[in-house]
Amino acid sequence: MPAFVLSLFRGSDDDKRVAAIQWDWLDRFLDCELYAYRFDAAPFRKNPVGGGWISEQNVAPLDMQPVGPLLDKHREASVEFRIVTDLKGVWDDVIRQRDIEFSGIRLKNLDS
Repeated sequence: MPAFVLSLFRGSDDDKRVAAIQWDWLDRFLDCELYAYRFDAAPFRKNPVGGGWISEQNVAPLDMQPVGPLLDKHREASVEFRIVTDLKGVWDDVIRQRDIEFSGIRLKNLDS
């Protein structure tokens, strides 16, 4: 993959966050209604594997609020947003080959 493609996925600063989405998913992303759930922190502990927060018991949310338009949230958080034709190709050719810290947690959903 050409060097200019790699630079597209690094962001303008080394510590800047960059999000990438495949064109096929753009409408779903723009139409998404996402909610943030707020919980009492007491029953949770940090999972040493993966860094998430877990609870051994059922926990009901204190409240939930709509997040709002996701593209706006990316802009507000200064996350650079890229739309690509082949996200799996970018992942294989750019991210995995060059030790760039990217999460590929949703790559399994590319074909759905």
